[in-house]
Amino acid sequence: MVVCTLDRSQSLADTLDSLAQLQDLVVEVVVVAGPSQDATNEVLDLWQGKIKIVHNDAANLSASRNLGIAAAAGEFIAFLDDDAVADPWWLIDLIEVFEDPEVMATGGPTRGPDGIGFQAVTSFSDRFGNATAETLPSVDAAPYLCRPFAPRLAYPIGTNLIARRSALVAIGGFDEALAFYLDEVDLVFRLADRGGLVTVSPRGEVTHRFLPSTARNTAKIVTKRYDILRSRRYFAKRFATDLYDEASIEDDFADFLKLQRKELDELLARGDIATAVRLQFEEDVVRAEHDALELLQEPRQTQDRVFFSSPPDFLIFAESQNWPLRIVVGKDLDSSLSPEGVITEFITTDANGARRVFEQGHYISYLPGERYLHELADRIEQLSAEHEVTLENLPSEVEQFLSLRH
Repeated sequence: MVVCTLDRSQSLADTLDSLAQLQDLVVEVVVVAGPSQDATNEVLDLWQGKIKIVHNDAANLSASRNLGIAAAAGEFIAFLDDDAVADPWWLIDLIEVFEDPEVMATGGPTRGPDGIGFQAVTSFSDRFGNATAETLPSVDAAPYLCRPFAPRLAYPIGTNLIARRSALVAIGGFDEALAFYLDEVDLVFRLADRGGLVTVSPRGEVTHRFLPSTARNTAKIVTKRYDILRSRRYFAKRFATDLYDEASIEDDFADFLKLQRKELDELLARGDIATAVRLQFEEDVVRAEHDALELLQEPRQTQDRVFFSSPPDFLIFAESQNWPLRIVVGKDLDSSLSPEGVITEFITTDANGARRVFEQGHYISYLPGERYLHELADRIEQLSAEHEVTLENLPSEVEQFLSLRH
C-alpha cells in the first residue's frame, strides 16, 4: 500500500486513519513524502513504527511511486492519493480479482468529493492520451479491450489502483518522465502490451476529495498546465506511433490544444482565471513540446530490477480485522459514539445537499432533508446487503418505510 504525499498534512491524516479501518487482510503502508512545506512530518511522526516512510526531494509522482514500490514488501501493491480515503472493504474487494492469475492490475469505482457521486466508475484512454471517465455503472469492458496494442483501453485511475508487485517490477515501474498526468495510463498500457490483463472492478471503492495542488486551485481549476502538456505530448509519441501515421498524431495534439485553449478562454471570460494564467499556457505549450521531444530521444525513465530487488521486511500496519458495522442515525457527531474496533457510519440531514465524508475516524453521510426517508432507506439497504449491520436510533418512520419495501 503506497501513499504519495505533498503539502497535504491534514488530508494525509484522514487518509491514514481510513487505512487503519481496512478489513479482512493484513496490510503494510508506505508513505512517500515529497518536498512538503507544511506539517506532513508531524503527521508522519504519529505513525512512526507502524508505517514505512520514504522521502523524495523532487515533486515527481511517478518517481515517488517507484520509491514506494521499492520499499513495499507485499505481493500486491495498492496506490491511494493523499486526498483520498478508503472504504473499509476497498482492498479485500479488489484482492479477490487476482484469483484470476492473468490479472496484473485492477481498481474499483472512485467517488467524487461528496462521497456520493462518482468521479470514475470505468475510465478509458486511447493511444493518443485522450482519457475519459464513465461516472455511472456500466458494462465492465476492460477484459475485452485489454489486449496487446489495443487502440483503446479501460483502466483504473491512479488513486484506486492495485497491481502485482512482480508485474510492476517486470516493466520497471512508472515512467518518471511522466511526473504527473497519464502516469497510470502509461503503466497499464505497458502491462497490457506485455499480455497482462488489466481490469476495472465494480467493487472496491475510495472517495477522492480532489483537493488543491501545485497545479489546481481551491476552485478545482487547473491553472498550471505544463506537466499536462508535456505528458500528453510524450505519451502520444510513445504509444500512438506504432499504430498511426505522424499526421494523425499531430492532428490529434492540435485538437487537444484547441480544447485546452477553449476551456481557458471560457474561464478567463468568466473571471475564473487571471490573464497571466492564459498567457502562461502559451509559453508552456512551447516549453512542453521542446522538453517532451528531448525526453523521447532517451530510453524510458523506468527503473531496473536491482532498484526494486531488496525491499525491507513487511511491516504490519494493521492486522486482519473484522469489525462490526454500526449505523447511527441522526445523533450528534460525537467521537465518543464510535468505540475503537467498530466501523461507524453516521447518517444525518443537512440542507446543503448529499455528501459523505470521513472525519476523525467516522464516515458521515449527510442526506438532504426533503428526501431523507427515501435516501436513508436506500443507504441502509445498500450497506445491509453487503455487510452485517447494527442499526441505532432508527426513526420509526424509516422502519415503516423499510417494511413497506419488503
